[in-house]
Amino acid sequence: DYGALGLSTQTSVNEDSAVRFSVFRDTIDGFRQNTFLRRENTNKRDSLTTRVKFSSNLSSTTAIDATFFHISTDDGYDAFTIN
Repeated sequence: DYGALGLSTQTSVNEDSAVRFSVFRDTIDGFRQNTFLRRENTNKRDSLTTRVKFSSNLSSTTAIDATFFHISTDDGYDAFTIN
């Protein structure tokens, strides 16, 4: 099974500032059967990424742009090929 979901939203804080929030989740159950390791979930992946962006014009000569990230990954990726 595979699933991905993402959404984002943006809003004005005031006439000179705005904030944007986004989140994305990606999952896969590990469809590959690894006979060497005797496991069926060696390709399993689960990740979550969140981002917050803030932008503000403090004056005609000063602006602030900031981005904050949070990334969480649980990646069991173990694909290989036999020569």
